[in-house]
Amino acid sequence: MLSRTVGAAIFIVVAMFVWHSFGGGQSSAQAGTWYHGADGYEQALAQQKSSGQPILLYFHTEWCGYCKRLERDVLSTPAFEQRYGSLLKVKVNPESSSAEHKLAKDYAISGFPTIFIVSAGTPGEPIVGYGGADEFYSRLQQAARN
Repeated sequence: MLSRTVGAAIFIVVAMFVWHSFGGGQSSAQAGTWYHGADGYEQALAQQKSSGQPILLYFHTEWCGYCKRLERDVLSTPAFEQRYGSLLKVKVNPESSSAEHKLAKDYAISGFPTIFIVSAGTPGEPIVGYGGADEFYSRLQQAARN
């Protein structure tokens, strides 16, 4: 019985190593994935410098009902991924650490959700609040053009 347990444990460790080695644990954002926090923002900025891709920077909190609706109705949908999957996407919760709080202060965040399109390291006008998917897509499309 003990040898089966040891064998299963070794299998799990090897499987996790292979998964991590071949991309399962990568920190770089792929289509459909998000960077997180201030460190994720720095990673996205570095990737932006090499790729030229714009960044979608999303400030949210856990208690924000409009943030939850935005994530459910827009950000987690296949339609959003189809339209904006090429953007580098970063989620920042200013309440999770002092680094995230400082980033929100640097962007003068006064309400949630707030989204910026950052092109060439320069943020556009913020999209503040959420009034429904159609309105949000319209505002996001306008922000992406500028």
